[in-house]
Amino acid sequence: MIQFIRNRSKGLMWCLVIVVVVSFSFWGVNSFHDASFEPTASVGRIDGKNISMARYEKALREVHFSTTLGSGSLLPQTDEFKEFLRMQAWNRLVMLHEAERKGFNVTDEEVIEYIKKHPLFIPSEKGSYDPARYQLFVERTLPAFGMNEEQFHEFMRHECIMAKVVEQINADVQVTNDEDEKKAHLMFDKVKMASVAFDYSQFEAGLTIPEDAIQSAYQKNIARFSSPQKNQVKYVHFSLPPDQAALPDKERGEALRKMGEDAVTFTVDLLGEEGKQAPSFEEVAAKHKLAVQQTDFFSQDQPPKDFKDMPFVVAAAFRLTSVQPDSDVILGKESFFVLHLLNTLHPVPQPLEKVRPVLVTELTKEKAIDSAFSAALQVREKIAEKIKSGTSFEQAAKDEKLKAVFYAPFIPMEKIGKSQDKKDLPACVIRWSHQLENGETSQPDTFDGGAMVVCAVSREKQQITKEQMESVKERLLEQKRQTRFRQWMSAAMQRKETEFKLAK
Repeated sequence: MIQFIRNRSKGLMWCLVIVVVVSFSFWGVNSFHDASFEPTASVGRIDGKNISMARYEKALREVHFSTTLGSGSLLPQTDEFKEFLRMQAWNRLVMLHEAERKGFNVTDEEVIEYIKKHPLFIPSEKGSYDPARYQLFVERTLPAFGMNEEQFHEFMRHECIMAKVVEQINADVQVTNDEDEKKAHLMFDKVKMASVAFDYSQFEAGLTIPEDAIQSAYQKNIARFSSPQKNQVKYVHFSLPPDQAALPDKERGEALRKMGEDAVTFTVDLLGEEGKQAPSFEEVAAKHKLAVQQTDFFSQDQPPKDFKDMPFVVAAAFRLTSVQPDSDVILGKESFFVLHLLNTLHPVPQPLEKVRPVLVTELTKEKAIDSAFSAALQVREKIAEKIKSGTSFEQAAKDEKLKAVFYAPFIPMEKIGKSQDKKDLPACVIRWSHQLENGETSQPDTFDGGAMVVCAVSREKQQITKEQMESVKERLLEQKRQTRFRQWMSAAMQRKETEFKLAK
């Protein structure tokens, strides 16, 4: 957003710079899409209604805010994470559009009650809404995200409205008693599992990799085989003096907010006056009486000590270009940074011949794993047929010249989500233990060495308690709700006049 301002003039409304740009810069929204899009440009349609870049960016900020709060930490700005946020932002817009179409709304009282029920404001030791915790959140957390209490209430209003949409989508989702009982026994009965493995190494002999496959893999992975890009930046650092850093939370929060505004003023001053040459980074720093500091060359995975444990600052340093060398305001540790790109050492790829052995090894393994899965699929069908005719899993495996491995009986629910010794109890065995009925065999699944077929050899029925039955019912209900929501969202995305132009 601030890059858009830089491309225009300094004479935009100051409130736009303070209220909007701060939150954009803290979350690095610019890096999520082509900065050439203007705020009024259409980035897609929902049921024929155009969605502007400004509206999309607002949804993106809200999704990022929600995800960051949910995780309790700053999240890595990887391409995969950015794509996740893009699609979640679009999902959010689809749901808000559905709420508008259905005439859903929420009162101020409903928003307040929704906030009071949010886990953020309910300490585990208290078990109920804590006004002091909420006030601390408003005074300390929101300023760090460039938000005020009114903006937070609007965010929570959207959350509350979307909850109503989800509630309506899942209104008729139910779980039958038969489903409850069946799943409960799969989860809580003691089960004896066995498996046969297809180690990929047994399929590597004689495999050859065509030259065109090696060339293609090299081009696809050239970034991986290149030296990391290294940047050198200079920067100014806005931090509270010791006396203000020691202030009570409320006063310190106000000092942080004021310091954030000073940082934004710095970035606006970098624009210079309209029609005149923009001042240098050093000239603006001198005007603000700030020291300009400079880093050595550094890569993203080896940042300088001044940026240690500050992923937003490091990520921002690698979004800078020769065309846009100045950053927006970036959140540090109760402080703010503004960066300027000095130099870049671009990645240099290693020659193909140097990395050829690595590529051949990896491609051979991939091909061997594919062969292992094909073999596992064929054998699985034969074993399943033999078990149906009364042959034991052990004997059926032996008939196929395979050795069955048996595992000590266990209750699936006691193993799910727990770390296990992969050799003693592979993850895929646990995964299938609460899905297979007695005598059933799984589809081929992955393990470290290749492919595996798993069988529930026997089950010992246990007495299911009321609490266990309730937990299973809730688990099944949640699974069904998630499935229903995914189906609804998929159908909404495929409507004739719905499209997302920024989707990859």
